[in-house]
Amino acid sequence: TFNKRESNNNNHNLHHFHHRTSSFSSLTMCEKSQTASLHDMPSLLDSEQRRNKKQTPKKEKRTYHTSADKYYLKHGTIPPPSAMHATLPTPSKSPSNSNVNNRKNVLIIGDVHGCLDELQKLHIKAKEQYNNNQPFRYVILVGDLCNKGPYSVGVIQYVRSMMEQNNNNNEGSFWYAVRGNHDDAALAAALGDKGRRDKKKYHWVTMGERTESQNNVVVMSDHNEGEKEEYAQAFLSDEDVLWLSELPYTITIPSSILMQDRNNSNDNVSDKEAKGEEVDAIIVHAGLIPGVPIEQQKVKDMVTLREVALQSSSLASFEAQKGSSKPKVKNDNNSNELQNQEESICVPWANAWNGPQRVIFGHDARRGLQLQSMAIGLDTGAVYGKSLSGIILPKRKIVSVNSERVYSPIGGS
Repeated sequence: TFNKRESNNNNHNLHHFHHRTSSFSSLTMCEKSQTASLHDMPSLLDSEQRRNKKQTPKKEKRTYHTSADKYYLKHGTIPPPSAMHATLPTPSKSPSNSNVNNRKNVLIIGDVHGCLDELQKLHIKAKEQYNNNQPFRYVILVGDLCNKGPYSVGVIQYVRSMMEQNNNNNEGSFWYAVRGNHDDAALAAALGDKGRRDKKKYHWVTMGERTESQNNVVVMSDHNEGEKEEYAQAFLSDEDVLWLSELPYTITIPSSILMQDRNNSNDNVSDKEAKGEEVDAIIVHAGLIPGVPIEQQKVKDMVTLREVALQSSSLASFEAQKGSSKPKVKNDNNSNELQNQEESICVPWANAWNGPQRVIFGHDARRGLQLQSMAIGLDTGAVYGKSLSGIILPKRKIVSVNSERVYSPIGGS
């Protein structure tokens, strides 16, 4: 179980953003820290050693005795992370280490959706072609690590292993991720949400998925009239579920980090390219409501927002009603009043975002790459057979790799 850690510091660091060992069972979301630095957080739970021997496949590899399971059992909902909003450590607070000093720039990667091969290829391409084959200072994913693609367990365990390996020994890049709506949904399925477990797209959560990794359990499966097919099967572990439950909803990159990398760069950076590096950058999965302080942003908006409605010079979030072309508008005053579409102008939220922070997000594959002055959308439909994209800060260089194939149709399950 987790030990609750009280903190009066609203700016915690992300260098050692790992799972803590405290219980969520008696906590509510409002009692949890809204902002945290990842430098002061305890280390992740050590991964279980997976057996590498033949055995009859089992449906699940979890004990259901974790603090996240206990929270779900008591409250009927997924636990909020210990820190809703996290902040990367400023350069002065970074570990003093020669390997750390060799790191430069920040790579932010769009929605992966279980596309493990594309994730690895994008990281390698970005490092070799645009970072002088040096480790990035940070690699950050915008959420939706899982669902729809072939290797959801694989992506979760790969990113988690990169976080543990590099963040603990100061080798390579520091890896982090924020939570997306599909990560939240998979977490709910892992904790016992029957509605989601009954859906085919969540079967990987409890039934596991095929993998080429030799670190997973080898199982036997019936194949072609009694013949046996041998393959490796990957399952979510208790540690994987705890890791998902602790991902924050936003990560802030202080402008001092971006300015340091810009000043240390040997490349000539134009004023146009450098514009904005004097402001903080916020990583969020879907979006933020303009004009609302980050501590007051709602989880649903942070993981599902695509558009905002401009009404009488104010902003409101909305979601389209199923089976209707008219939007259901939720005003800033939390009114549930329905408004006609003609009474408001609905626009992509990124078009309405004027700062002061630069926001980098995903979630909107239909619109694809969005390059607004203060908001950048990176979901280019990797799982839909298009491409996986990332951006390198501070120069805001876009890098992409083509998807190997179509894993899921747009709009499909």
